[in-house]
Amino acid sequence: MALNLLRNQMMISEYYYETNLGNGGFYMFYAEARELYANVHTQARKVVNDFQKMSADPYLNDMDNEVDDSTITQKVDLGILEIPVRQIVGVASTYPDMEYTYDFKPLAQTNSEFAESWCQLYLEYLSDRGLTEPIECIEYLGRFYVVDGKKRVSVLKAHGELRVKAHVIRWVPERSGETQVKQYYEFLNYFPKTGLYQVFLSDAADFQHLQKAMGLAPDQVWTDTDRYHFMFTFISVERAHLELFGEYASVTAADTFVALLKKYSFSQLRAIQPWDLVKVIAEVMHFNPNKTAA
Repeated sequence: MALNLLRNQMMISEYYYETNLGNGGFYMFYAEARELYANVHTQARKVVNDFQKMSADPYLNDMDNEVDDSTITQKVDLGILEIPVRQIVGVASTYPDMEYTYDFKPLAQTNSEFAESWCQLYLEYLSDRGLTEPIECIEYLGRFYVVDGKKRVSVLKAHGELRVKAHVIRWVPERSGETQVKQYYEFLNYFPKTGLYQVFLSDAADFQHLQKAMGLAPDQVWTDTDRYHFMFTFISVERAHLELFGEYASVTAADTFVALLKKYSFSQLRAIQPWDLVKVIAEVMHFNPNKTAA
């Protein structure tokens, strides 16, 4: 029965690929999908083992465990946006989800129906159409929790995709003295100008420096061209920032970006080669990656 199921799934996959991706190359791309799944599944099992040794929860973050609904003052439908895949951090579910690790790596066995479905999505992602259906998510404090589309997020994260279309509902917390909440309210002031979640600054005063560096007036709203020019350079800076500081740094990639703009012009920053950025950022941020804790 299992063999027949696999044969049927292969026939469906082959038909899909020949229809959407072109004749003759199905087995190459299907093999790529299976190999990728096997790799991320191996990583997922290691995450579970490592976390369990530390008595930590290796599974997806549940928004219900992190957000007190009574502190939410507004729920705003933002419509369809492009959001950073890296800032998708969990699910908005009310039940335990043990299909994925905390970073959306799949845990189902490689010969499972789930794995086959995951590979189907990967083939769809590779097609000319791509993954056309937006995911559904809730945004809270600049982070995103998936309502619908976990498997799509898993595929995107596995492939290193940077952005995804999402239908976003923003949950706005009540004002408080917490640093994170104060920074978020400052973010809400400049987000309508940028339209980008990547621009999240620890010091809101840095936004005016960013505007000036981009040749914009203090309250000028960004155009699609402005966003394109920003993202073209920001992507390389963000990758170098993550390589240097990791996922959980006390400064954001946007903080690092503005720090660079205080030393270099926008055109000078754009001219720095990606492989030199880690060293440049370390110098500007006065960070020694070789320094170890005592």
